[in-house]
This record gives sequence, structure tokens and C-alpha cells, in this order.
Amino acid sequence: MVALSFLHAKHISARAEIVKNLYSELGNGDAKKAHSVLLEKYLLDLLSRLAGRKYTLDELEAGEVLPSTHLFIAEQEALYAPAEQGRPSSHALGALLAQEWLAYSMLTRLYEGARNYQNLYSNNDEFHEWCEYFYIHIGEAEKEHKVQSLIAAALECSNEADLAELTIGFKRFLDITENYWNGIARAIEDAKTLEINI
Repeated sequence: MVALSFLHAKHISARAEIVKNLYSELGNGDAKKAHSVLLEKYLLDLLSRLAGRKYTLDELEAGEVLPSTHLFIAEQEALYAPAEQGRPSSHALGALLAQEWLAYSMLTRLYEGARNYQNLYSNNDEFHEWCEYFYIHIGEAEKEHKVQSLIAAALECSNEADLAELTIGFKRFLDITENYWNGIARAIEDAKTLEINI
């Protein structure tokens, strides 16, 4: 979605801020440090520890995807869709602004959840070694991404109409993200209820 927001930015300086974000997401040029690679590595390790056996990427990808997650993906794609598909460019930059301003808070909470599994690791150092994905985001990346998204939005927002469209994208992203997390919360509650009834 960050890459798609680049296509919406018209101002070269706004595009430069978005490219900084993308470069960070791609491990600053080191594919092994790309954020998606670090997250996959963390999840596969944690799931392997929980399962007591090696957990594979195929298993991870074959898992059930919640309807609220499918909706979140579709709504994000619509927000970041090219302007010729009906949405003003400012919607995407408003969505990017919301995404980056939510990310830090979400990642700190996910990290606090990850700490619940610290007992699965042989020692404190091993646990922290596997949490690199969180530390990159909490320590630096998300703070920078917040500033980069704000600069890009400000550069692209030259009048009241732009601000109004940016606000629509911002609020829409907040709404779809709320629905996404509510879907996860419902699934957890449903699983707890099923477990109690079994």
C-alpha cells in the first residue's frame, strides 16, 4: 500500500518521503532485513515453538483468513486504487497518514502480546533476538514513517478540497482498521467459547 501511495503523490518531495518509507520496509537494501522477511521469520519460529515441531510457510499461508481480514484487504486496495478508478489521490495519502500513525501503537501492543510467549525461549536473550521485527519498528522505523507520511500529506495538500479528500481517506482507514481488529477479537472470543463447550 505504501508503494501504491507513491503513485498518488504528485509533488517530488512527497514522493521522496514515500520512497524513504519503502526503503526502510525493504530492509534499507538488505533483503534479509526486509520487514516482511523478519515478520515471517518471527511467526514461523513462534508457531514452531507452540506446535512443538517445525511449522512451515505453506501451513502459515494455508491458514484460514477471517472475513474481516479479506474485507480489510479489499478496502485498503480500494483506498489506494489509482485515481482513474474513481478515488481522488488525496484519499490514498490520507490512508497512508492514518496507517503510519496507527502502526506504532499497534506494534507496541503486538510486542506486549509477544512477551506472553517469553517462556517458550531458553533465555531472555534468545527471546529478544527473535523479536527484531518489533524492535526495528518500535525503535526507529515507525517513528520515521509517521513523520514521512505527515510531510508527504502536507506537500500534497494545497487547498481545502485536498484537505477534505485527505480527511476522507484518513477516517476511512481508521474505520476499516477498527473493523479488522474487531474481527480478530470476535474470532478469539468464538474460539474461547468453542474451547469451553468442548
